[in-house]
Amino acid sequence: MAVLASSATSGAAEDLLAAFRAEGRGVIIGEPSAGSPGDVAAFALPKNWGVQFSVARHLAPDGTEFAGVGIKPDVLVPRTVNDLLAGNEPALDRARQYLKGGLGRQ
Repeated sequence: MAVLASSATSGAAEDLLAAFRAEGRGVIIGEPSAGSPGDVAAFALPKNWGVQFSVARHLAPDGTEFAGVGIKPDVLVPRTVNDLLAGNEPALDRARQYLKGGLGRQ
C-alpha cells in the first residue's frame, strides 16, 4: 500500500500518516506533511482581528511529536513549479511504480 503526502497534508490526515507508519502497512510517498495536526482555538479580537493557535499535542505512536515539523515521507518526491504548471503528479507516478513492484524505498 502507498499513501501520498505533501505540505497540504494536515489535521487528521497527519494522524493517519503517523499511524500508517507505525503499523508498517506500506510506504509514504511525496513531500513532508504540514506539521499542523489541528485542534486549534480561535479567538476574536477587536477591530475584526482574530488569533488561532494549536491547543493539543499530537504524537506519533512512537512518541515523536510532529507539530511544526511534519511527517517525512519514506520516498521523497518533490513537486516543482514546472510540475504544477504542467499538471504533473510525480508522487502519484512514483506510487504507481511502487505498487507495480518497480520501486524499492529510495
